[in-house]
Amino acid sequence: MEKLTGLQRKILNMLLDRYENSRTYTGENKVNQTFRVMVKDIWPEYLDDFTDIMEVEEFKKQVEQLEKSSLIYVQRKKNDEIFSLSVNKEYIPEYYHLLNRKEKKTLLDEEIGMYQDFSEDQSVLGAFCRKQIELLIAGKKAQYQKDRAEKYISLLRRILSNDHELYERELSVLVLGDSKAFENSYRKVVCKILRTYGDYEAVLNGEDEERNIEMLVLETHKVYTNPGYVYFKGEASVVLEGGEVLIFEKDLPVALSTDFLDRVIKICPKENRVLTIENLTSFHRFAKTGFLCIYLAGYHSLRISKYLSKIDRPEEKEWLHFGDIDPDGYMILRNLRNKTGLDFKPYQMSEEILSTYKKYSKKLERQDRTKAKTLIAEEFYPNVLKYMLENDMKLEQEVVVIEMEE
Repeated sequence: MEKLTGLQRKILNMLLDRYENSRTYTGENKVNQTFRVMVKDIWPEYLDDFTDIMEVEEFKKQVEQLEKSSLIYVQRKKNDEIFSLSVNKEYIPEYYHLLNRKEKKTLLDEEIGMYQDFSEDQSVLGAFCRKQIELLIAGKKAQYQKDRAEKYISLLRRILSNDHELYERELSVLVLGDSKAFENSYRKVVCKILRTYGDYEAVLNGEDEERNIEMLVLETHKVYTNPGYVYFKGEASVVLEGGEVLIFEKDLPVALSTDFLDRVIKICPKENRVLTIENLTSFHRFAKTGFLCIYLAGYHSLRISKYLSKIDRPEEKEWLHFGDIDPDGYMILRNLRNKTGLDFKPYQMSEEILSTYKKYSKKLERQDRTKAKTLIAEEFYPNVLKYMLENDMKLEQEVVVIEMEE
């Protein structure tokens, strides 16, 4: 036969699958095997009394073409109804030719070869590839389809070799040719592979929010969601490589990029109180003097760590955090302390503040109660968290900042 119909391709592919999944194919069988598929598995409607007779005749015609070409054997009942189709083993090579299909062994060798190219690598990539080879040699499937795995390998190579600030959409274009493909289809698995075969415990340190985990893992390799800046305000001098010194005035909010921070040797605040502020509105509105204020942007990030690590004489500083007065705000405080190793204490986040601004408060949600109970069990500022539970209230920090101004 020169050309197969869609139905004929389906029949030969199904028969080849039966053959390739057999002990005969692997050389383990000691008896002669027959490989067949039932007609009900190929086209269930063939046995339906309500199927159009013309469709039945066309089905029989295409099956007979394969039979006349000696590609298959057809088993029929006494009434001439087709029962099953079987492989003509002598023509198996012709199956591969007609279907333009590679042998399972060939595909397996190619798949193993793809992983072997990187199996000697001593990074996460090498460990991942060695595991896939181990699975395939054991007769099991690799963790991911080959076409997807090729993309994961390419992304891992680029991420692990990265040595400068790179944004996720840039990574996506460079490797996948599509600016949104990484975030939409690949980021989750790539981060899972990195965590499975790499060591990120010091960076994650108890983090349980999936998106934060992905962000922190990628930031370890200088891959960021967006161009990154650390916002701060307060009098300070910044010493750069080469000895250059920049002076920042107290009334001048400043944003330093992550790349620029690589050039910074140390940051010398005039004040000894360093205050991280959870929300951007509050950061801009906060007008009290006597602090070096830093916008935290929610949970701690590696950018913030990099900035804080540049602050001169950290042991002489008073470390404070100002966030929402709710269980999540205290979760952020705990996260900040754990990730930086600095003894941050809450600022304007007490029971007294909750009581003072009670009229602005909101009721707790289920997840708030869960987080509060978790922190209380850890004896992390239990008094204020118990107060929240007992009074069913929480407060946004923007309220406190507005009242400070009045």
